[in-house]
Amino acid sequence: MCWTEAITYSMLFLFWISGHAIGTAVMGSIHGLTVLGFAAMLIMITPAMRWSWWFSAAALLTGPIGAIVVYERLRRHGVPEEYRIATRTRREPTRA
Repeated sequence: MCWTEAITYSMLFLFWISGHAIGTAVMGSIHGLTVLGFAAMLIMITPAMRWSWWFSAAALLTGPIGAIVVYERLRRHGVPEEYRIATRTRREPTRA
């Protein structure tokens, strides 16, 4: 979600500076939905990740830069152990 927000923002910016009205409108709608999804994700994971609400607000207000910071923080620090979901191990096919 973090990279999607940054990419849609960049595409919207390119359409906007090029003066392409239809592209700006379409990309604006797509980016708007992406931002809402990013905000919802950020609100849901903030308590579990033990982040401050100030960090989450700053990440949301700084747009694509904040999205990349969130991605990097998740990548570097990972998810707390108590919130990790055990992954299934791949089962080998049985031979008859």
